[in-house]
Amino acid sequence: MINKILLVAPRSISKHNISDDPFRFDYSFWNFYLPLKELGYKVEFFDTSVEGDKELRKKVSSFNPDLLFCIMTGDKNYCPLEPWETIRDLKSSLGIKTYNWFCDDTWRFDSFSSKVCQIFDICSTTQKDSLDKYKNLGYNNIFLTNWHANDSLYGQVSGVKSADVTFVGGLHGQRKPYIDYLVSKGISVNNPKNCSFEEMVWEYKRSKICLNFSRCSVGSQNQMKARLFEVVASKSLLVTERVPNLESYFLEDKEIVLFSSAEELHQKVKFLLDNETHLNKITEAGYNRYIDDHTSKVRLQKVIEKIEQVTV
Repeated sequence: MINKILLVAPRSISKHNISDDPFRFDYSFWNFYLPLKELGYKVEFFDTSVEGDKELRKKVSSFNPDLLFCIMTGDKNYCPLEPWETIRDLKSSLGIKTYNWFCDDTWRFDSFSSKVCQIFDICSTTQKDSLDKYKNLGYNNIFLTNWHANDSLYGQVSGVKSADVTFVGGLHGQRKPYIDYLVSKGISVNNPKNCSFEEMVWEYKRSKICLNFSRCSVGSQNQMKARLFEVVASKSLLVTERVPNLESYFLEDKEIVLFSSAEELHQKVKFLLDNETHLNKITEAGYNRYIDDHTSKVRLQKVIEKIEQVTV
């Protein structure tokens, strides 16, 4: 039975350890660490953005966890000292399970996940079509999970819907052409820059519609993103580019709205803004689906139960 969890992940993505950027907590703090604590587990955070093997060995010795819950990046820009050696040594250690949550298998399976999954007792992926790729490697302790959002945070912000359409994120790839097209058609799009977590939640909350673009930052495939769940958690309507397997999580045109082209995006956004009762109905249905299935506590409890079922 898992009781004590050591979360091994970057507490910050600000590169504060190698630049003058201000400190900001990462997704893993808000949506993994805090919900695990709320679920009643004894959780300590090991910050891979600034700590390495030596510190992890000391932490494991003093805390004696049942589970190393890892979100490893393989990115030395953000986590130059990630404790791979210690995790490798702990694999299958008596009383300690090692698990990794892989984030970007759509574009990093070959270059990252496939090369390091064997280091862990158990792993998960957010990409359904990657399951067979792991099994083809002979790695069978793999399961499917997905992103989520902490309902103790996102849904608690109050305020009026003062923006029609918002996108929070960088305008790389096809994002800017999509937004430019909406603007050319007379639809204003709010695109705040360099948001803190708190500012991001506020921007989601105050918008009637929030956009998500699914294209990977590398390559041409579409992937699941945490933003999908963060928007609906904020009680705003998600209008998102299509992505494989999304229908397993939300119902199209009933809980969220999907598009595949700039023309379709404009058509649907205009219709929703002109029909606010319909917009609000979908928004409410999406939020209710999120509360039932996609809060961090619901998702993480299922993850822990899956890990407990695996014998290593």
